[in-house]
Amino acid sequence: MVGSVTASVSAIASAATAVGVLLAYAAIRSAKRASLADHYFELMNHLQSGAMSVMDVRRILLEHWDATGTPVSLAGDRAELLVAAGVVSSSFSTAGRVVALGYVPLGPFLDEYDPLIVRMHEILRPYLEGRRADRQDPSYHASFSRLAEWASWWRVWTTRPRWWRALEIRRPWRRVGLLR
Repeated sequence: MVGSVTASVSAIASAATAVGVLLAYAAIRSAKRASLADHYFELMNHLQSGAMSVMDVRRILLEHWDATGTPVSLAGDRAELLVAAGVVSSSFSTAGRVVALGYVPLGPFLDEYDPLIVRMHEILRPYLEGRRADRQDPSYHASFSRLAEWASWWRVWTTRPRWWRALEIRRPWRRVGLLR
């Protein structure tokens, strides 16, 4: 009788420990999700506000593109365009780093910004290449270029049927650690 009571108490204690571990895991997971949401909204604030609003300088670049159809380059463009190009490049480069480090989930970010990222990168490609050549630094704003790669892939990825996605081997965002 004493042995069965001891076994019952031991089983109850084990079950209570297991439940406690599961509750702790759920709390940690919930805190991590809340943290990711906070980081996501901070990144959105960064991309949409500031002393010289990133939205305003993006508008300058888009108006230039719509008016002339030419991308921004270091040769012959106005100082206002070059400043706007620098602000947008550094903003999206920062966003690329934040996403690559896992502070912001890639999916929701690209769902919102993929067309803009791809378009801005196309407009700024000659500017970025010129800055990389001037500095002799091929990694200058590489996070922005990598983010543009992911965004262009994301467009294709999200338009494919789910069964095709399951068979797809190439998923560039799985190589996130390359930016660290």
